[in-house]
Amino acid sequence: MRLLPVDVQLAKTQVLEKIAELWPDGIICCGMTQKQTQLSVESNTGFGQTVLSTTVNLKQLVVKTGNFEISHDCDKFVC
Repeated sequence: MRLLPVDVQLAKTQVLEKIAELWPDGIICCGMTQKQTQLSVESNTGFGQTVLSTTVNLKQLVVKTGNFEISHDCDKFVC
């Protein structure tokens, strides 16, 4: 599991560097707080007043894993 710092600029830099290195076909953003016992797959993201929702079938994506939950509240944290 890869961890990002809770610093928007530093996390952004690390993510963009990894994307440029790997050129993935897709990116799934996950979040986890200290209180959680499993990762949350985010169904949307916010940017200012704009909310973008995924077109990925998240239920199908996580059905075979017991370690993920689907979050519909992206909040304001670095994920």
